[in-house]
Amino acid sequence: MNTIIFTERQQQILAYLRQYGTATLQQLVDFTHSSESSIRRDLTELDKKQFIDRFHGGATLRNPMLGEKSLLEKSVESLAEKQQIMQLAAQHVRYGECIYLDAGSTILHLIPHIANKQVKVVTNGLMHVPLLIEQNIETVIIGGQVKAKTQAIIGSKAISQLQEYYFDRAFIGANGFSEVQGYTTADLEEATLKQLAIKQSKQAYVVADRSKFGLSQFVKFGDLHEAILITAGLTDAEYEQIDRKTEVLRA
Repeated sequence: MNTIIFTERQQQILAYLRQYGTATLQQLVDFTHSSESSIRRDLTELDKKQFIDRFHGGATLRNPMLGEKSLLEKSVESLAEKQQIMQLAAQHVRYGECIYLDAGSTILHLIPHIANKQVKVVTNGLMHVPLLIEQNIETVIIGGQVKAKTQAIIGSKAISQLQEYYFDRAFIGANGFSEVQGYTTADLEEATLKQLAIKQSKQAYVVADRSKFGLSQFVKFGDLHEAILITAGLTDAEYEQIDRKTEVLRA
């Protein structure tokens, strides 16, 4: 099976189209801080690869699978890695702490490992609630609008409520992480909550499997140094690259 390689700018273009579906040439120039000629070349190449459809003055996303994946799709990807990552993450949770759990399929695997630690959990992840209840973990779920595709609670009410809490630790998911772009995600409103949770925590951890390495999604929510990274499966060279920017825990 051939691996399709995208340049960093092409990844940025696709991230923008995942978010908005369509874009003008000028919007992509502004977003990537590139020249029109560079964007035209990238659009031509992405069109040839059948990822976008060009129109006069812009482009649209062709392949719906390039959009943000649903929670179900994410939950079955890199399953063993996610379990290893969250088992390691659980070792850093202390008895009686108040922790924040970001919405996301990777974070879900932390819950069984903290059941006996008498923690209090605050979360914007609707998908976490049944398991938290099953494990008899004291839980606060913030209010707001539910994003159907990922079951994340977002919006101004969620932000306002999250500002009232402070955490010993926060565990945050990411759609991508790289030395240059930092931690990124596909949704602007989710990114705002991730940023705030990091700010409200004594110690923040970003958890992401190997498939997220080197990816740059639509919205940056933090530089690498703002959180400890917990990941698995990187090469020694890749670990060394990230180690220059932040502490990395290897699952």
